[in-house]
Amino acid sequence: MRSIVFSVLVCISFNANAGCTYIAQLYTKSLYVDISDGGCGPLSISFTHKIGKDGMPDYATIKQYPFEEECILKIDKTGATTGFSCHANGRTPLAGATYKLKQFGFVTENCGYEGEKDHKIPDKKFVCTAGCKTAVPKALDEIVACD
Repeated sequence: MRSIVFSVLVCISFNANAGCTYIAQLYTKSLYVDISDGGCGPLSISFTHKIGKDGMPDYATIKQYPFEEECILKIDKTGATTGFSCHANGRTPLAGATYKLKQFGFVTENCGYEGEKDHKIPDKKFVCTAGCKTAVPKALDEIVACD
């Protein structure tokens, strides 16, 4: 009986993650930006300018701010995210910029499940359409989480 209860709890916990919010991410030699809820918490913007020689961000230096204090999501009538605009007086590298979600063909995604086929999914990026100053990222990759 315990194993049945445990199995049910495990299944419920995996399904609960499907509602988490992942918006965009950027890795460059000089900047890391992540717009997500960090694993089903509040939506936030995290970033650092300190990138290691291995190309990974220095997680100890990441600054994080609540998304709603920095930017506004643009949502269509189906509930899908179509872009976002960040306040000009914001504290992130995205301050003053407006981004629109655009598709650039398709990519093949493998979610790592044994025996599962690769999935062909749209390759989308949030492209800067206004306020694209020198230090502002020109595009961020849309994050597509495996369900």
